[in-house]
Amino acid sequence: MKVGIIGYGSMGKMLVDQFAASGKMKNQFLLVSNRTKEKLKTLPAGANACNNNRELASLADIVFLCVKPGDLKEITEEGTKVINERFPAVADQLFEKTLEKRKQTAECAAKCF
Repeated sequence: MKVGIIGYGSMGKMLVDQFAASGKMKNQFLLVSNRTKEKLKTLPAGANACNNNRELASLADIVFLCVKPGDLKEITEEGTKVINERFPAVADQLFEKTLEKRKQTAECAAKCF
């Protein structure tokens, strides 16, 4: 199984480090992409950098989105076609949860201010 991790910040780095440390992931099966390519130079042995999120989504069997909620739209738009074709349920749930959370935040803000 090819595991993809989009985002190499605190959460993404933790997942990559754990997968790599387990020794159970073959080199070509742990894929990582990040907005800042410089960070990918510090990937541990056993992890491969992808050129972009679209490439990662097209290669991976499962994708962990390790980005801040505000960055989800940009991430999914970049690879929308690939993500929607390969992971339709995930993409739908992400958008539904993000939109619902925004709606709740807006309603709370309207009541509080």
